[in-house]
Amino acid sequence: MADNIVNETALSLPDFIALLNDFAEQLRKDSTDSMHCWTMACRRHQFKGAPMPDPVPSVLGRADTVGNYAGRLADSCSLSTEQCGNLIRKVALAGTSPVPREIRLLRKAPVGRYLIWATFSQNEPTVSPFASLPRTAEAIRTALGLRGMS
Repeated sequence: MADNIVNETALSLPDFIALLNDFAEQLRKDSTDSMHCWTMACRRHQFKGAPMPDPVPSVLGRADTVGNYAGRLADSCSLSTEQCGNLIRKVALAGTSPVPREIRLLRKAPVGRYLIWATFSQNEPTVSPFASLPRTAEAIRTALGLRGMS
Protein backbone atom coordinates (compact mmCIF):
# COMPACT_ATOMS: atom_id res chain seq x y z
CA MET A 1 0.00 0.00 0.00
CA ALA A 2 2.85 2.39 0.74
CA ASP A 3 4.12 1.98 -2.83
CA ASN A 4 0.71 3.04 -4.16
CA ILE A 5 0.65 6.13 -2.01
CA VAL A 6 4.13 7.16 -3.11
CA ASN A 7 3.59 6.29 -6.77
CA GLU A 8 0.04 7.54 -7.26
CA THR A 9 -1.31 9.98 -4.74
CA ALA A 10 1.39 11.10 -2.33
CA LEU A 11 1.75 14.81 -1.86
CA SER A 12 5.17 16.27 -2.39
CA LEU A 13 6.89 17.19 0.87
CA PRO A 14 6.08 20.94 0.52
CA ASP A 15 2.42 20.15 -0.27
CA PHE A 16 2.20 17.72 2.68
CA ILE A 17 3.67 20.31 5.02
CA ALA A 18 1.19 22.87 3.68
CA LEU A 19 -1.65 20.39 4.37
CA LEU A 20 -0.48 19.87 7.96
CA ASN A 21 -0.10 23.63 8.48
CA ASP A 22 -3.60 24.17 7.09
CA PHE A 23 -4.95 21.50 9.46
CA ALA A 24 -3.19 23.16 12.40
CA GLU A 25 -4.68 26.53 11.41
CA GLN A 26 -8.15 24.97 11.21
CA LEU A 27 -7.67 23.45 14.68
CA ARG A 28 -6.59 26.83 16.02
CA LYS A 29 -9.84 28.34 14.74
CA ASP A 30 -12.13 25.48 15.82
CA SER A 31 -10.65 22.87 18.12
CA THR A 32 -14.04 21.36 18.95
CA ASP A 33 -14.35 19.24 15.80
CA SER A 34 -10.99 17.87 14.71
CA MET A 35 -12.49 15.60 12.02
CA HIS A 36 -14.22 18.58 10.40
CA CYS A 37 -10.95 20.54 10.56
CA TRP A 38 -9.07 17.67 8.90
CA THR A 39 -11.75 17.29 6.21
CA MET A 40 -11.69 21.01 5.40
CA ALA A 41 -7.88 21.06 5.19
CA CYS A 42 -7.83 17.99 2.95
CA ARG A 43 -10.46 19.41 0.61
CA ARG A 44 -8.32 22.50 0.05
CA HIS A 45 -5.42 20.25 -0.94
CA GLN A 46 -7.24 17.92 -3.33
CA PHE A 47 -5.75 17.05 -6.71
CA LYS A 48 -2.20 17.93 -5.68
CA GLY A 49 -0.97 14.34 -5.59
CA ALA A 50 1.39 12.83 -8.13
CA PRO A 51 -0.15 11.72 -11.43
CA MET A 52 -0.73 8.00 -11.91
CA PRO A 53 2.42 6.50 -13.44
CA ASP A 54 2.39 4.84 -16.84
CA PRO A 55 1.02 2.55 -18.00
CA VAL A 56 -2.36 4.09 -17.16
CA PRO A 57 -5.32 1.71 -17.61
CA SER A 58 -7.52 2.51 -20.59
CA VAL A 59 -10.61 2.47 -18.35
CA LEU A 60 -10.75 3.80 -14.81
CA GLY A 61 -13.79 3.50 -12.63
CA ARG A 62 -15.18 3.33 -9.14
CA ALA A 63 -18.02 1.60 -7.37
CA ASP A 64 -21.15 3.66 -6.91
CA THR A 65 -24.90 3.26 -7.07
CA VAL A 66 -26.79 4.14 -10.23
CA GLY A 67 -28.81 6.66 -8.21
CA ASN A 68 -25.74 8.51 -6.91
CA TYR A 69 -24.14 8.65 -10.33
CA ALA A 70 -27.41 9.71 -11.95
CA GLY A 71 -27.60 12.58 -9.45
CA ARG A 72 -24.09 13.78 -10.31
CA LEU A 73 -24.87 13.45 -14.01
CA ALA A 74 -28.11 15.42 -13.61
CA ASP A 75 -26.19 18.18 -11.81
CA SER A 76 -23.98 18.55 -14.89
CA CYS A 77 -26.59 18.50 -17.67
CA SER A 78 -30.18 19.38 -18.53
CA LEU A 79 -31.68 15.94 -17.83
CA SER A 80 -33.56 14.94 -14.69
CA THR A 81 -32.09 12.41 -12.26
CA GLU A 82 -34.60 9.84 -13.50
CA GLN A 83 -33.65 10.45 -17.16
CA CYS A 84 -29.97 10.16 -16.26
CA GLY A 85 -30.63 6.91 -14.40
CA ASN A 86 -32.39 5.52 -17.45
CA LEU A 87 -29.50 6.58 -19.68
CA ILE A 88 -26.97 4.92 -17.36
CA ARG A 89 -28.99 1.72 -17.25
CA LYS A 90 -29.38 1.76 -21.06
CA VAL A 91 -25.67 2.19 -21.69
CA ALA A 92 -23.92 0.57 -18.74
CA LEU A 93 -26.30 -2.22 -17.80
CA ALA A 94 -28.02 -3.10 -21.09
CA GLY A 95 -24.87 -2.58 -23.17
CA THR A 96 -26.54 -0.32 -25.71
CA SER A 97 -24.17 1.84 -27.75
CA PRO A 98 -24.70 5.50 -26.86
CA VAL A 99 -25.24 8.09 -29.58
CA PRO A 100 -22.79 11.05 -29.68
CA ARG A 101 -25.11 13.32 -27.63
CA GLU A 102 -25.37 10.66 -24.90
CA ILE A 103 -21.60 10.24 -24.85
CA ARG A 104 -21.17 14.00 -24.34
CA LEU A 105 -23.71 13.94 -21.49
CA LEU A 106 -22.13 10.94 -19.79
CA ARG A 107 -18.66 12.49 -19.93
CA LYS A 108 -19.82 15.66 -18.16
CA ALA A 109 -20.46 14.02 -14.80
CA PRO A 110 -17.64 13.74 -12.29
CA VAL A 111 -16.59 10.17 -11.53
CA GLY A 112 -17.14 10.83 -7.84
CA ARG A 113 -17.35 13.50 -5.23
CA TYR A 114 -14.13 12.49 -3.44
CA LEU A 115 -10.86 10.92 -4.42
CA ILE A 116 -10.28 7.21 -3.95
CA TRP A 117 -7.25 5.04 -4.44
CA ALA A 118 -6.54 1.50 -5.53
CA THR A 119 -4.74 -0.88 -3.22
CA PHE A 120 -2.27 -3.26 -4.82
CA SER A 121 1.46 -3.80 -5.09
CA GLN A 122 3.11 -3.29 -8.45
CA ASN A 123 6.03 -5.45 -7.26
CA GLU A 124 3.85 -8.29 -5.94
CA PRO A 125 0.42 -8.01 -7.59
CA THR A 126 -0.70 -11.45 -6.37
CA VAL A 127 -0.03 -10.69 -2.70
CA SER A 128 -2.89 -9.24 -0.71
CA PRO A 129 -1.99 -5.79 0.64
CA PHE A 130 -4.25 -6.57 3.60
CA ALA A 131 -2.41 -9.71 4.73
CA SER A 132 -0.47 -7.89 7.45
CA LEU A 133 -3.38 -5.75 8.71
CA PRO A 134 -5.00 -6.44 12.04
CA ARG A 135 -8.28 -8.30 11.49
CA THR A 136 -10.45 -5.52 12.86
CA ALA A 137 -13.16 -3.53 11.13
CA GLU A 138 -11.41 -0.27 12.08
CA ALA A 139 -8.11 -1.37 10.47
CA ILE A 140 -9.85 -2.43 7.26
CA ARG A 141 -11.92 0.77 7.09
CA THR A 142 -8.76 2.81 7.60
CA ALA A 143 -6.90 0.92 4.86
CA LEU A 144 -9.78 1.45 2.44
CA GLY A 145 -10.20 5.11 3.33
CA LEU A 146 -13.68 4.59 4.77
CA ARG A 147 -14.66 6.47 7.86
CA GLY A 148 -17.72 6.94 9.98
CA MET A 149 -19.12 3.53 9.07
CA SER A 150 -20.30 1.06 11.65
